[in-house]
Amino acid sequence: MPGGRLTPQERQQITLGLADGLPYAEIARRLGRPTSTVTREIMRNGGPTAYRADLAQHATERRARGRRKATPRHPGAPAPSHGRDADAVREYEETFATVFIQLGGIPAGRVPAAGRLSGQPGGPVVEDRPDGQWSRPPAFEQVP
Repeated sequence: MPGGRLTPQERQQITLGLADGLPYAEIARRLGRPTSTVTREIMRNGGPTAYRADLAQHATERRARGRRKATPRHPGAPAPSHGRDADAVREYEETFATVFIQLGGIPAGRVPAAGRLSGQPGGPVVEDRPDGQWSRPPAFEQVP
């Protein structure tokens, strides 16, 4: 059954192999599993001296139950809030945008290297003018 989860019987065979002093590769060969699978199983569940099949099976079941598949979001669903109040976040974003516009963009000395606002090639470039003001390339300026 390569590729799937180890069965309780396979875990019991690992316990017996460890008790007999067999190397991991021999245990894996007898199970028809990769050596890495047996090694990970043993190390994840107490190591060669403390491995117990019943506890390993219980731990695996507990881990499998703890994993939940992500539910796909349907179009129009609100973005996950990550424990934040969505209205407060929206209000903060609006306030930040308003202050940003009122101040005329990024304050002097705060522009990233090479004047790029984003790390993407072709992103908007902000240049420092001689009068100390910030300007955008013509493609980004507002048309009256």
